[in-house]
Amino acid sequence: MKNLSNLKSVILLLVAVIAFSSCNDIQKLMEQGRYDEAFSLAARKMYGKKKKKTKYVMAMETAFEKLTERDMQEIEHLELADNPQNWRKATRIYNRIKDRQDVLEPLLPLYGKDGYKADFRFVKVDGLMKEAKANAAAYLYKSAKQLLAIAERGDKSAARKAFSELKDLEQFSSAYADVNVLKEKALQLGRSHVLIKMENKSATILPAGFEREALRISTGNLDDRWRRYYTSKPTNVDMDFNVTLFLTNIDISPERVIEREYIDEKEIQDGFEYVLDQNGNVLKDTLGNDIKTERFVLIRAFVLETRQMKEAIVSGYIEYFDHKEKRTYSSENFAVESVFNNYAATFQGDRRALSRQSRRNIGNIPVPFPSDERLLLDAASELKLISKDKIRHNSLDRLAKLDF
Repeated sequence: MKNLSNLKSVILLLVAVIAFSSCNDIQKLMEQGRYDEAFSLAARKMYGKKKKKTKYVMAMETAFEKLTERDMQEIEHLELADNPQNWRKATRIYNRIKDRQDVLEPLLPLYGKDGYKADFRFVKVDGLMKEAKANAAAYLYKSAKQLLAIAERGDKSAARKAFSELKDLEQFSSAYADVNVLKEKALQLGRSHVLIKMENKSATILPAGFEREALRISTGNLDDRWRRYYTSKPTNVDMDFNVTLFLTNIDISPERVIEREYIDEKEIQDGFEYVLDQNGNVLKDTLGNDIKTERFVLIRAFVLETRQMKEAIVSGYIEYFDHKEKRTYSSENFAVESVFNNYAATFQGDRRALSRQSRRNIGNIPVPFPSDERLLLDAASELKLISKDKIRHNSLDRLAKLDF
């Protein structure tokens, strides 16, 4: 019983320490002027509690007053600045005030457990917010149209900024009927067009269909809001960038046949033999049975392996060219390989001696070597995958730095 009493005392002490620590925390927040945190902490501590600690009630009262005063002064300064851009910021501040009042409202009227009643003065933000939103929307609409006028003279970044401001406008007002039309116009003016093409600078004549296979790229996976990729130039569309695959070296190895002979060996059980004594008689166990031991033999298989090999390597570099700046701004190397390998094998001897690897090749026969054209077309398929990956992961970031 004494131990139980001691445990209860420890628990009560911990509860008291935690309670004191919480009160101390909120006092520290108030002293440091961290009113937003103090307001949130007080609200969490009081929600759902019938008896609310007066320290929390008073902290919330003071924090609410300080925060409201701070926000209203900030709005007053914004209005005095007479800058149309400030209406968006004013709207955010009104939203902040409204959110805070919405948190407080379920707790009202707010009394401390000693009877203290907190006093809160709410700001009627609905009308003020409506006015701020209307002014913010008017500013954004006017600014977007000005930016579109600049974009029509070739400035894609202005078009993209106009699109962003029109998207913001939709959050403030639905009164502008032509917003969707203007957004589409911004998309058209702000979009960059990128042509992917190939040039053979090697001394090798490519097989028919190589370029078609290498450029058979699904550009839909590369396209995004501000870029469209093409593998053939469309009519009536001016290109902003070229991504060119320059082939500088094409190497096709000779057909090679390598033969190798080797032996697979394995020790296996092959029957049994009797155990004899020194006189040549069969030994008996205690039950009178003949004593026998397993007999092992070494078996072999003589393997003739034939390996056929041929490779094609295509290398070069990808160049990114900016038509507006009339310059190449980046290039990176690539190399793709198409490899033909065939294993065939025959054996003589005991099949049971064959290793797992040998068994896989036994029965395969030599086959005709692929033509140079076939290997190059396979390399074109690999080039298609590599170039698409490089364009997706490398050029997009570089394009973004140039024309965003």
